[in-house]
Amino acid sequence: MNNENKKGTKTGKLKGLSRRAKFIVTSAVLAVCLAVSGIVSAVLLSNNNNKIGGEFADSTAAPSTTPGVSASSGLSKYTNGARFYYTGVNSSNDPAPGQSVTVNASATWGSQNNPYVIKTINDWVFFTNAVNNGTGAPSGGTAYASATYVVEAGGILNFGGKRILPVGNASRAFTGTVYGGNTVIQNAKLGYYSTGGRDYSGLFGNTNGAKFYDLTIASNCSSVLTGSYDFGTTNFPFIGGFTTIATSPTFVNCTSRLPVNIVNTHSAATSSSLIAGTGLVGGFVGRITGTGTSKFVGCAYINNINFQGHSGTLTSTNDDSSFGNFIGEIVSATTHTLIVSGAYIKSSMVIRNNGSHSGSIIGSVGSSVGLTLTLKNAVVEFNIDYLDTAGLKYGQSGFRGGSPDAGVLLGYSGANYKAGSSITNVFLSGDYTKGAWGSSEGWLTNTNITKTNVYSNYVSSLAPNLTTHTTAEVTNAKKTNTAIQNVLNVNASTGAVSGTKYEAGAAGATYYVNYVIGGIAGANQPVATSYKHGSNVALKNPSSTPTGTTFNNWRYGSVSGAAIANTSGRQGNLTVYATYKLNNSSVTHKNVDETYGVTNQVISHTFEHAQITAGNATVANVKWFKPDGTQITSGQDGITIGQSGNTFSLTFAKPTVAQSGTYKM
Repeated sequence: MNNENKKGTKTGKLKGLSRRAKFIVTSAVLAVCLAVSGIVSAVLLSNNNNKIGGEFADSTAAPSTTPGVSASSGLSKYTNGARFYYTGVNSSNDPAPGQSVTVNASATWGSQNNPYVIKTINDWVFFTNAVNNGTGAPSGGTAYASATYVVEAGGILNFGGKRILPVGNASRAFTGTVYGGNTVIQNAKLGYYSTGGRDYSGLFGNTNGAKFYDLTIASNCSSVLTGSYDFGTTNFPFIGGFTTIATSPTFVNCTSRLPVNIVNTHSAATSSSLIAGTGLVGGFVGRITGTGTSKFVGCAYINNINFQGHSGTLTSTNDDSSFGNFIGEIVSATTHTLIVSGAYIKSSMVIRNNGSHSGSIIGSVGSSVGLTLTLKNAVVEFNIDYLDTAGLKYGQSGFRGGSPDAGVLLGYSGANYKAGSSITNVFLSGDYTKGAWGSSEGWLTNTNITKTNVYSNYVSSLAPNLTTHTTAEVTNAKKTNTAIQNVLNVNASTGAVSGTKYEAGAAGATYYVNYVIGGIAGANQPVATSYKHGSNVALKNPSSTPTGTTFNNWRYGSVSGAAIANTSGRQGNLTVYATYKLNNSSVTHKNVDETYGVTNQVISHTFEHAQITAGNATVANVKWFKPDGTQITSGQDGITIGQSGNTFSLTFAKPTVAQSGTYKM
């Protein structure tokens, strides 16, 4: 391999001082960079400090700031040939882990084959602002509101207790896709926007046809609407863990551990007061609207929902709040298809001073909805209390708390269930002695709903048309059921369920390491390494490398990232980038002599390497060293370091005696 040293030009009269500069290439590192695009900076507006639930919230109709978290300048992209992994859905609507997409860098940026990449909380804020502010697409890219995104943040996006706005609002719905990369959202205060007398709070606010894969909302997250607060009589809270309002959403391998604990301190004793009028909570989605299909595949809600309507005595019996661990309510649809497969719910609800609709899967379904339901391979562990101000439970003498509708699966159903609806391989258990149930489980008698292998420990009067089993029978059936074990983490000895099989951040989760060589000629890209949460698996080396090079190491996140040799201490899907060393035997050493004597002339030396071409690599990560062996950075001692394609330069703007000596590259 030939290398050419070129002498730069110089001006002015040469006299006096002379020195010799010797450029030696000892071990340049050849690598591939991850391009970063700076698109639009954040627009910061003033923040109104109305304190709700211990966090600052905006009183404006569409809050536009995120206290404590600034936006990045833009999102990243993958290099050509990189892969990202996700949990798909097979033809039976079961989770299908280990699916992948190979990136085509020539495809439209922000599309399925060339997605935007979110790597930090600042990137997430950029994403939020771009959608909510209606920012147009970057040059050659997809509009932010409808684009495809991959979260690759080392398995965790930790917002440090800061408030973040919902993605999508009353003016703009998010219609794109988010591949979570097995990421856990931690320590986020989910903000809200207000419209039509309602406050909408969630990770996303308004979505239409959006799809979410491999994301978990941790239990240390909360809504800013959570806590004790006088909500008055007009601003009804709508809370959805993942999204507040949705049309035909899809969730795959997503878990919400979001706790909800709201106490309205307003003292009004009528149904017009908040929550006693209209409040809404869904662990995943607050409200689903419109026709179409909604899917929850391999998903779980694991936490509790507690509501107090107000501090007075409830006198109305016609309240219309809805609480569901997956969905608050389904409304405004002449027909709708709901698929829930591979699900786990573990939750207790305490509803005080509020006659409402409460269920584990859905709080309520509107009377105009023609619903086709598929519920299969699910475990539901659900308890509920309905209490009035005096602490009396529904059904007890003297109870004054409205007339609730509560159900093991569904609180209230006015739906017309379509033929083909089914409930299959479902295990129901809970403590029904905490309060009497309403009569809403009568929908289970609908002849259009086929029920197969349904185990329930609720007494028949509380779950009509279901065979009653003992708790032990339900537990033993879970331990021996293959379909349940394929989608949920079931303890073989106790039958206890800890969550879904592939939940991000949980024991048993499977992650993927994607190797990127960037299409360098002669290099071999290893097949992805899979590893379990908490395990230590060694990364693979390429079986071949470019001519004249030796494999150096893998770098996490980019070629300038930290070296990584195994998965110890890591979680989530990872992308690592190869770096190579140019073999010393392939480099020709050549001395370059320069003599100069004036201090305002420019001396520039360049070095070209044939191995580095536009077709092989986008950058050579080259380091220069001073005569004493210390690395020099551009701008130090009046020296500028440059690189363009396969040409590397060292420029002395004002040569001095201090710069004399032998420099190594």
